[in-house]
Amino acid sequence: MGTNLVTPMKGHTMTHESFTDHFVSWLQPVTAIPQSLQLPQHDSASSEKPISLDDDSVTDFSIIHSLLYHAVTRWTREPDAKTHPFYSDWLKWKYQGLLPITEWSTVSKILACKDYDEYIMVMQRCPFILNHYDVTWDAQKQELLCHYTAPLDMANY
Repeated sequence: MGTNLVTPMKGHTMTHESFTDHFVSWLQPVTAIPQSLQLPQHDSASSEKPISLDDDSVTDFSIIHSLLYHAVTRWTREPDAKTHPFYSDWLKWKYQGLLPITEWSTVSKILACKDYDEYIMVMQRCPFILNHYDVTWDAQKQELLCHYTAPLDMANY
């Protein structure tokens, strides 16, 4: 019979064997990415649109928002940033729950944006975004696009 071990949860015990089995299960290599974590596949030949304003799944918006979020966060560490009007808005939005993984429906409420065009205008109030990223929403193609346009000396920023 195995030795009983006290777990961190008060009053719960497990045998040495069950502890070992539990621990070993965490050491197993991941052989496949679970379906729930895989990015949706998009067939460019299909007529299906790659993104939707009503879809909070992983989309181009999610990727671009995360990219811009991290760029603004880096910019806020610059000494001049703290005196810029966008800085205080950014802190307020972060306090309200803005994160790099925040879904569009929540981002639009926090930033008071009704569509991607307004989101782009709000984010371009940050001088770093305005000077280093070309973000556009093509309503006809239903595409949100982002291009890094920084000069070569800023490539490692």
